[in-house]
Amino acid sequence: MTHIPRASDALDLADHDPSWLVWMVGLDDAMVVRSAPTFDAVIDAARAYSAAWNARVVIVEDPAGNPVAEELWVPLLRTDDPLPYLYTVECRSPSVAGRECVSTLWTTTDLESAIRHRALLPQHLRVRTLIVSNSPDGRSPRSNRRLGRGDAPTRERSAAGC
Repeated sequence: MTHIPRASDALDLADHDPSWLVWMVGLDDAMVVRSAPTFDAVIDAARAYSAAWNARVVIVEDPAGNPVAEELWVPLLRTDDPLPYLYTVECRSPSVAGRECVSTLWTTTDLESAIRHRALLPQHLRVRTLIVSNSPDGRSPRSNRRLGRGDAPTRERSAAGC
């Protein structure tokens, strides 16, 4: 099994006010929480992360912090609808002796959010980050926003690692 790095999504949790939350447990028993602005968006996030990380959804929480009854969200996780892509903002080290280290800064199902959060990084780190997706060709749909220099939505993930 491939180990998928977990992202630090403090920005994701502060991104929406109020926000829905989905709490998931991965195969390594790590708790992962993701937020979304609507119930439909939190279900999409739950489906995407569950498929990508083999996570099990434990709780869906409404913006007031109340758990949503399982009978309302469990059936929605079992649909044949296409899964949303996951966008990962990765920071890369300088290449030393042909070796490059890659760290996940955060992940999201919303490309606009990935672009917006990446833009918050200082320039010296922003130029070393990429937004990649888990789409089959390593690419993502274009954002509605005009991208600036160094803001290319994705490119195929490097096989290099540390």
